Amino acid sequence: MDRDMEEQERIRELFGFGRAGEQVPQVDPSDMKTLWALGEDSRKTHPDGGVIIGVEVMRALCKPGANVTAISYRAGKIEMLRRILPTSWNP
Repeated sequence: MDRDMEEQERIRELFGFGRAGEQVPQVDPSDMKTLWALGEDSRKTHPDGGVIIGVEVMRALCKPGANVTAISYRAGKIEMLRRILPTSWNP
C-alpha cells in the first residue's frame, strides 16, 4: 500500500469514515433532526461561525448507539445543498 493510501486509511479509521463506494449507514430521523436543530441554534447564536461542537456533545443528545459520524455526514450534504440552491429551502 502506498503512503497516500495508508494515510487515507488512517484518517478513515480515526474519524469513522467509510470507503469510497460504501453506503452511508442509515440513521434515525429523530437523531438527524436533533443534531440539525443543534447546528441551527449554533448558527443563530454565532452567525460568524468559529464554533466546534464536540462528538460527545452530539452523542449525548442522540439516542444510545446513534452513528454520529453518519448523521454529521448527511447533515453536511444537506447544508451544502442549502448553500448552493437559490431557494430558502430548509429541511
